[in-house]
Amino acid sequence: MSDSIRLGILFVFVIAAATCGLLSTIVLQRLVSEVNSQLPPDRRYYPYWWHGIKYWRVLQDYRRLYPSGVLVRQLHALATVMAIAFAFAVFAVSLSAFAALFAGGAMVTWIWALHRW
Repeated sequence: MSDSIRLGILFVFVIAAATCGLLSTIVLQRLVSEVNSQLPPDRRYYPYWWHGIKYWRVLQDYRRLYPSGVLVRQLHALATVMAIAFAFAVFAVSLSAFAALFAGGAMVTWIWALHRW
């Protein structure tokens, strides 16, 4: 495969992963605003400076307040597509199926574990 084709494939999948990241940020902000509308003022989430535990807590609160809510599923779908796009980008750069499967599998496993809790 020529270098220009590999760079084109890399560009497409990096743009796809970045788009999924941007869309997941928008969905997360919607999720936080919905949760904050139901919480008392002293328990509301500040919409900036995210880390894993804060993310996990807001997902827990969203599931508790909106048992049939779709925003968590949208986040999960966007994160999965982002992981797959990242795996294809790794494959385009390295031409190693093992590296792509490892990178994509690690991201999908992390996403699955985070959204299961």
